Amino acid sequence: MLTGLLFGTLPALASRVDLAGAMKQGGKGAGASGGRRRIQSALVVGQVAVSVVLLVGAGLLLASFYRLQSVDPGYRGDRVIVGRALHQLLEISEPRHPAALLPAARRALESQPASSRSR
Repeated sequence: MLTGLLFGTLPALASRVDLAGAMKQGGKGAGASGGRRRIQSALVVGQVAVSVVLLVGAGLLLASFYRLQSVDPGYRGDRVIVGRALHQLLEISEPRHPAALLPAARRALESQPASSRSR
């Protein structure tokens, strides 16, 4: 929001047009030559085009996220253990090869009261 206010007010402050006179005349011929008006019109068209592209992209991104909610990830989330928690559980300070951790991790997890052994 601050960016919008900043970039919206800076061009108005830098403008050399007499705003009171331009409002009295209804904006006809106030300040800009023909070439400058064409550039301003092109910039407005470009800004609208970029805005439309961004809105369409945001809509497609939201639709993709919505469809992603129904995709099967291929594993059961209730049986996943996070590696960081495993290191804290085993009280390991230096990293080791993951295969070396498995026997100790299994013993530590099976000793926990909430764990169940499944084969």
